[in-house]
Amino acid sequence: MADKIKIITGELENSSAQVLDDKVKALIEQVKSHKRIFVYGTGRSGLMLKAFAMRLMQLGF
Repeated sequence: MADKIKIITGELENSSAQVLDDKVKALIEQVKSHKRIFVYGTGRSGLMLKAFAMRLMQLGF
């Protein structure tokens, strides 16, 4: 089990390392500049977008 957790955390670290700070900042500015934000997805992507939408709601968006 510990090996699987190491693999998963390694993949997450690799993925997050590829996200550029400029892109994250641009996304934040886009979110902050709109009154309404709609997300849509199906399957696993839909579940992640639901979680993202919930976090946005908790932040007051």
